[in-house]
Amino acid sequence: MKRTIVYILSTNYAGSHYLSLLLGSHSRAIHLGETKRLRDARMRQRRNVCYVCEDKPSCVIFGGIGPANVDNIYDIISGRIDSKTTTFIDASKNTFWAGRFLDNDRYVRKYIHLIRDPRAMVRRWMLTFTTPKQQMNQRLRIAKASPKQALPALLGSPERLYVEKWLLRNQELSRFIAGNHLDHIVVTYEDLAGNTAYELTRLCDWMGLKFEPAQMDYWNFPHHGSQKKDYANTKVRMFDLRWKEFLKPSAAAKITKHKPTNKYLEQLGLRFTENGLTRL
Repeated sequence: MKRTIVYILSTNYAGSHYLSLLLGSHSRAIHLGETKRLRDARMRQRRNVCYVCEDKPSCVIFGGIGPANVDNIYDIISGRIDSKTTTFIDASKNTFWAGRFLDNDRYVRKYIHLIRDPRAMVRRWMLTFTTPKQQMNQRLRIAKASPKQALPALLGSPERLYVEKWLLRNQELSRFIAGNHLDHIVVTYEDLAGNTAYELTRLCDWMGLKFEPAQMDYWNFPHHGSQKKDYANTKVRMFDLRWKEFLKPSAAAKITKHKPTNKYLEQLGLRFTENGLTRL
């Protein structure tokens, strides 16, 4: 019987580690974190590879895996885990990494498009890119990626700039999924964090697993692979709505009224609510 690889595709800061830990807490699944990190020798530090084994000479799951053999990563890990573990959760996010294994028919491949409300992402990027040089670099990148939106990207407000960035990044994921006719499912961070049991049940059914309530307490499991300390050290299911305090009502309204974004959300069966994106 083939094992299943579930690739989480998302922008940065969308909750990919959170989702991966929840799914990887199933008795038949394993959280692998961002396996893409192993492709680069410069990122082959223990702290970047495995949260659990940071202070140990070698991780029992990822030890010895690096640029030379990373294309066989799932085969190597398969030889190191119990046969009852049937599902790998890869939180690498990027299409270039998932695309690297499109022809790997030794595994069943499934793809989760994880989307976070653009209001939350605008806040995150505004806090990330703070210097004039960083901000101009972001404007130039978006203008180059979307010539039709070059003027607002270069001259518009930060809210307008970053909602364009959010849209471009998620459209890229949608094109990758549609262009390769992938078995996929769409989930929003807000639905996952606000209605965790329901969304995990839906995802597990799609993955061919039966939801286990213990998954929700992901901190009770020794997850190997990369993860964020905020998730590892906080024994609580997270629902981050800090954007509601950070953004002025007028700025938030600019985002929710952005016509291209609303058109895209409608195509995905999503809509804005007071607390974030949800499925229709």
